Amino acid sequence: MILLLGRFLRLYAESPRWLRILLAILWASTIWWSSSGPVSSGESQFWQIVLFNGAHVVVYGVLAALIYLALLGLSSRALIWAFLLSTAYGCIDEFHQMAVPERHPSALDVLSDALGSALSLTALCCLQAPSKRTVSLLAMLALLSVLVVFLASLG
Repeated sequence: MILLLGRFLRLYAESPRWLRILLAILWASTIWWSSSGPVSSGESQFWQIVLFNGAHVVVYGVLAALIYLALLGLSSRALIWAFLLSTAYGCIDEFHQMAVPERHPSALDVLSDALGSALSLTALCCLQAPSKRTVSLLAMLALLSVLVVFLASLG
């Protein structure tokens, strides 16, 4: 499975840059669209709240990976730029939610977005050149993400 994912990422990285940029923009647009509507009303179970908050980690992890792959070859700091841009987009999206009825911005959501971005980018580093350090960092970020999602679900 990991070999298949690595092969897919290599093929994707070799696709035309305009296509990689377009996919990153489409994914960001999907995030914006999904946060533009009200949250479903009614009583939610705790596991539903955890799943909703955990989605931040996954969604922004995908965004960071798409941005990184779009920037690959343009900058030697593509990893840093991908993290900064995806996290900044998370901040902008939370700010945008102030104007959406029944929505409110949350610092824990932004933290979940940043952790998802870091987790995804670290996983990409592990696929490219695995080392004890990157694997340890990946495990630490995964645990931290679980903790933040749990905390966001409580409040």
